[in-house]
Amino acid sequence: DVLGSRGLGDVYKRQLQESDEQNRGFYQTEMDNEKEREDLRYGKKEAQSLREYLLFQIHLLPVCEKEKKVLSFLAESTEESGYLETDALEAAMERYHLDEQRAEEILGHLQKLDPPGVGARDLKECLKIQLMQKGASVAAQNIVENYLADIAKNRISYIAKKLHISMEEMAEALAEIRSCAPCLLYTSPSPRDPKTSR
Repeated sequence: DVLGSRGLGDVYKRQLQESDEQNRGFYQTEMDNEKEREDLRYGKKEAQSLREYLLFQIHLLPVCEKEKKVLSFLAESTEESGYLETDALEAAMERYHLDEQRAEEILGHLQKLDPPGVGARDLKECLKIQLMQKGASVAAQNIVENYLADIAKNRISYIAKKLHISMEEMAEALAEIRSCAPCLLYTSPSPRDPKTSR
């Protein structure tokens, strides 16, 4: 249809119906296939994992050493799909004697790193991080926060009425959401990649 909402609904319906582990398993397979293609092009030895890439970025952050240790722990607890492992934040709180507020603040530093959406604990958080970094509309952020289940049911007119926006604005918000990745497929280019060897 004009909004492309049915396709969007199908995507998020599948995401909402499956468990997080099933989601991650599916996208892990996709990521592995992508990595195999990358390895064939550039060679496997120089490939950099997502965790290594995060640790590199953390090293450059202007934060205290304790925060870097916590961030490194969280990075090591991040799956190649980009999602934070279950209970990783709680484990960091116990290990580094952090209260919940402080732990969430430090996790926020991780979630600002590249690639967008990294460090999320579920699909909703992954999409919210990406939309915020893109400077997405309030409508798009509200839809992800409150109406993912309705998107899965293709209740587009209902959402538009609840948000008091036009169907045109609704279409734009859906396009913003479609531009986000439900799961990260991180691949690191080898130094032999012409784009990085200039």
